[in-house]
Amino acid sequence: MEVVYTSLSNEHADHIDEWLKFSIASKTKQLILDLTTYSPRRELIKERYKFPFHFFNDTNNSHLHSLKLSFVSLNKAANFEAFQNLKKLELVDVNITDEELHLLLSNCIVLEFLCISNLETLRSLRTPYLSKHFKHLLVRCCPLLQEIELNSGLTTLEYEGPLILLAPPGTLTHLSVRSSDISSALVYISTELPSTLPRLEMLTLRCEEFEKATLPEICPRFIYLRHLRLEITFSSLRKRNADVFDFTPLLEAAPSMEKLELHMWMDCPRMRYRKHQGELRSLPPNPHSHLKLVNITGFYGQKDQLELVLHILRNSIVLEAMNIDPKPMVAADYMYLSSEHGRSFVEGYKVAKKYLRKADHRGVVDLIKVRRRHLENAAAYHLVDPIWIKLLSTVETDPYRRLNAPC
Repeated sequence: MEVVYTSLSNEHADHIDEWLKFSIASKTKQLILDLTTYSPRRELIKERYKFPFHFFNDTNNSHLHSLKLSFVSLNKAANFEAFQNLKKLELVDVNITDEELHLLLSNCIVLEFLCISNLETLRSLRTPYLSKHFKHLLVRCCPLLQEIELNSGLTTLEYEGPLILLAPPGTLTHLSVRSSDISSALVYISTELPSTLPRLEMLTLRCEEFEKATLPEICPRFIYLRHLRLEITFSSLRKRNADVFDFTPLLEAAPSMEKLELHMWMDCPRMRYRKHQGELRSLPPNPHSHLKLVNITGFYGQKDQLELVLHILRNSIVLEAMNIDPKPMVAADYMYLSSEHGRSFVEGYKVAKKYLRKADHRGVVDLIKVRRRHLENAAAYHLVDPIWIKLLSTVETDPYRRLNAPC
């Protein structure tokens, strides 16, 4: 059962209570109570709806396996005993203290997935007491959070927000970190990412790259890492200091990697490679015997970008596909893409076509075309926004939609 209604508050408790009683009587397995309210109406809410824990007990909620609560107040009674069959719990923008959250989670003895999002007052999250079933933790945008104590059997951790000390257990296989506090992805992977992750298979890192990376002489090796996804914004008001070619050690650091995703967004001056900039740098051959798939977006055709891609192409001896897209998919979060950015997409395609096609002796490179006529039909932002991409592809094939397409 799903109840989604904005602008409801504790003044409407009688109506909301009846919906909850009905869901309990219906023996619902999934309950979503979403009262999310957006500005300016958010300021008009005097008191959030108080979630009635006393409605639930061991007998009437045994069928409930999934619960999502948004924009409510949670004040759990100390003697509350329920949710013992709950496998999935999502708390989004709720009022709850650290101790109340601890008490709530202590009842969820078979919990498998926990999502904590936009809890503005949360300072500490403790999960080590959860059962062996608990495998997946997602924490997003909790600005005051200072520590996370993790379950020893956890396999997946997704964290987004201010950078804090993470000490994932050795059982972790999937780790995702997104933080604007990370100034260098390479330095974070080499020095701050815990080395006690022997089973890590997939790593996703989203951050900004400001400075040229200074790496230690001996970098950690992630023996079991199969999939690496980097979403990196290169930022600089003038000349960019960070060097994309510095990412070449990643192949050696992950000798078992089978899939590499590098999604770049250049929020700085962009210039495609031309021969007067000097010879392309290269390193001695260092074959990688597992990498099969490479996806790169935001390829503007800059010199260091081209050097890195050529290094990967030449050293990945079992490579089956390398997909190159000049459009920066991670830039879909930015609304201020100008026509200048669009021209950079075109330049990136030209460089890739000239140099990568020439170096591709196995026919594994697939280039996404970006022509000037594409920019004439749509703004640069529309070429990277997923919703607009779908709309424009429909317009291309439907004459009626083409006539009525948005300007």
